[in-house]
Amino acid sequence: MPYFEYNGLKIHYLDVDEREDKTKGIPLVLVHGAGSYHVIWSIQIEKFAEKHRVIAIDLTNHGLSDDNDSPADIDEYAREVAALVDYVGLDKYVLVGHSMGGGVVMSYGLQKDLFQPTAMVLVSTRPDLKIRNLAIGLVIEAIEDTFNLLRGRLSKHKSREYEIRSLEGEYKEKRPKMMSRDLKACDVFDVTDRLPEIGVPILVVCGDEDNIMPVDEVQEYEILFPNAEIAIVRKSDHNPMVEQPNQFNDILADFLELIESERFPGGMY
Repeated sequence: MPYFEYNGLKIHYLDVDEREDKTKGIPLVLVHGAGSYHVIWSIQIEKFAEKHRVIAIDLTNHGLSDDNDSPADIDEYAREVAALVDYVGLDKYVLVGHSMGGGVVMSYGLQKDLFQPTAMVLVSTRPDLKIRNLAIGLVIEAIEDTFNLLRGRLSKHKSREYEIRSLEGEYKEKRPKMMSRDLKACDVFDVTDRLPEIGVPILVVCGDEDNIMPVDEVQEYEILFPNAEIAIVRKSDHNPMVEQPNQFNDILADFLELIESERFPGGMY
């Protein structure tokens, strides 16, 4: 299990590359959301490592990384990702963030002293992560997650979604303060007015049943991000990469192809 050191802390990451030709396929850097860790990207790591180098970080206080006694800070999380990018020596790469991880990606794009990605993918996220705007959705999603875990536990055939959710839940139990720590960081995050400063191509992905980031709010990205492409994953809640991985992977693969061929148009589909 690889680690790198940042500000005296050991930070864990996965680095998977099964390409036959290492010169092809733009690398991906994956950033998990609040209370999660790299396991949430398991299906994408398996899928895309055949054609891309895929790197997934565990932010401090998450997964296998060290604890940080300081309050969580999304800007600082972005600098952790930048330290990883520098450590593994990436040139071109696509930065992908889910939920709070999407906030980390946006923060990264606004910190111009950081080595910027070729493109960004924002999954089930928003530029304003204040809790007052997320509270109802968080409660609904938590109830649905509990129900789905119970249904999966009772099923004779354990789905991949259940396996991933179970692993994520185990780490939440090991670190009971992790989620509240992340939510405090989210509650002071709002970069809505600064989004036009991000100049790289962006893909925004959202589930059509997402209670935290509703589709009608996602559509506002067309105004906030003139250079964004927006994709909706059908029959998915807040975790489209786990709930509808085939749809999600197809969307991401199409975007990567556009980026690599420099044919990015922007728009919504």
